[in-house]
Amino acid sequence: MSAQSLSDNYQGVWGQRIGFGARPALLMIDFMQGYTTPGAPLYAPGVVSAVEQSMALLEAARRLGIALVHSNIRYQAAECADGGMWVRKAPVMKDMVDGNPLAEFCAAVAPLPGSRW
Repeated sequence: MSAQSLSDNYQGVWGQRIGFGARPALLMIDFMQGYTTPGAPLYAPGVVSAVEQSMALLEAARRLGIALVHSNIRYQAAECADGGMWVRKAPVMKDMVDGNPLAEFCAAVAPLPGSRW
């Protein structure tokens, strides 16, 4: 049996294109206050800029009825056990629990209460 390269091994397995879906969607990923609050351990000025730049895009998507998906990091279990190794590696992620304002969505790009989008 001859050795195969990784690309040879997977050729034809994952390379099939299926095209685009019938409708677009906008993904709003992890726009949480922990990344935009100065002084917070996870503060990232780049995320502050991304939130500002995403506001008009989000408004346009809502106006056009484009499907929206808002994701966030939220640990539920006591001691963030559901965070597994990630929380052990980066204990600062323990801020991402219910009730901590740093885990809340940034108000400017938050999902609308009670809306589908």
